[in-house]
Amino acid sequence: MNDSNFVIHHIGGRAGTRSFPIVPALEHEFVVVMYEASDDGNEQIVNYGNKKGTGKTFLVNACIGAPNQEQIFHLNRDPYTSSLLKLAPEYSNYYLESENYDYVMGDAISTVREEKVFTEALDQIIKSKNLPKCDFLSIDTQGSELEILRGAEETLKDCVGVKLEVAFERRYAGQPLFGEIDVFMRDHGFKFIRFTDLKEWAPRTLASDLRGTKLHVETDAIYFRSPESLSQFQIYPFLLTAIVFGQTEFASHVIKLLGRPSPIVANKMWIKFCDSFITLISRDQNLRPSLSEKVTIEQSFARFVDKDPRSEIVTDFKSALRKAFWMTPPSIRKQVQRVERWYRKWHSARKRRNLKTSELEALYQSVGLGKLAEELKLARSFRI
Repeated sequence: MNDSNFVIHHIGGRAGTRSFPIVPALEHEFVVVMYEASDDGNEQIVNYGNKKGTGKTFLVNACIGAPNQEQIFHLNRDPYTSSLLKLAPEYSNYYLESENYDYVMGDAISTVREEKVFTEALDQIIKSKNLPKCDFLSIDTQGSELEILRGAEETLKDCVGVKLEVAFERRYAGQPLFGEIDVFMRDHGFKFIRFTDLKEWAPRTLASDLRGTKLHVETDAIYFRSPESLSQFQIYPFLLTAIVFGQTEFASHVIKLLGRPSPIVANKMWIKFCDSFITLISRDQNLRPSLSEKVTIEQSFARFVDKDPRSEIVTDFKSALRKAFWMTPPSIRKQVQRVERWYRKWHSARKRRNLKTSELEALYQSVGLGKLAEELKLARSFRI
């Protein structure tokens, strides 16, 4: 954290988009540093930050990677895929389905122009340009993520969270796979949280009526700094990161382990947002039973004993209904099950409509994270 603002560094900043969620009510207290190798989208990058109300946007035209190396940068037909690495030939026929066309790798990732570039380590460029320290780092560079991380070891010490693109197949020649990146991140004090935006590809196109499920080729991975390696100054930035990514239980876990963070600048809205969350979780009282409270050991093991449901001993109204159900002909049971599925779906939708907004969901709404609040409400409706 720098000057009590929350600082995001994003590498691969074409179009100005970043991987940290947009938080409308707090954007004016965010500082965003965008790195982009090509300068043809500079105006769009800066304007994007201005439209979102970001407090300050720094634009750095530099190719981030290994320190002081001359390399070839491949500007591709789809500029979002431009990279220091070339497409691996064996993936040229792989494709994903876009809304109204097929996105074929060999077509989209074909090189339009090659440029000689000098790569710079992230640690090196932050120091030389006196850029603000990084709270959250995101990387989307089409295969060079691990190279960038290796040149950012000092920067990572300041980070509380990292989001980056990872691959399960070497789509680009020489591209490190998720396992290699995961080892590096864990060795540097980070804990894997989850995958987002899983992308599915297939080895070749077929007629629309012949298509099936596809391969999981790449995704984005989120990492948070391990709680035991957080400093007191990192707790607030960590809390903000965990909360806006919806990781409320993980954030609560950190507060339980480390205690309420030391007060810092009190007039910052993003810090007040975190304080409001801490107040909410301090009133936590979970009333949901555990497995041992709900099911006896005998009942648990009874699930693995074959028995005819028609011979069940009636002990209560539910067991009587269950036995009556299994005594009816299969055709009748099928109709009953169909009605039951419809009723459950209708009842669930009705329950969601009538569900009052929780304090946590209202907190999310207060900073403009309405979509995330709705997701939490939907998940909550299945627990009631």
